[in-house]
Amino acid sequence: MTLKTQPQPKAATAEKPLLMTRMEVTFTLRIGLGKLNDMLRKGELPKVKIGRRCLIPTKAVEAFAAQAGGGTI
Repeated sequence: MTLKTQPQPKAATAEKPLLMTRMEVTFTLRIGLGKLNDMLRKGELPKVKIGRRCLIPTKAVEAFAAQAGGGTI
């Protein structure tokens, strides 16, 4: 008798998670936690709430950085 195994889902990439923590975003954008909290409150970056955790989509962070381009944040 052989066991059928379920195919394992592939991760997006090992280097790029789909969601980032607030601390990862502050490090990536080189901003403070207070500034990030203001941006999240104003809706400048979307957030995903999973339980008590607040996560930010990686693509949104990349799009924000590309759109900011060299202007001020």
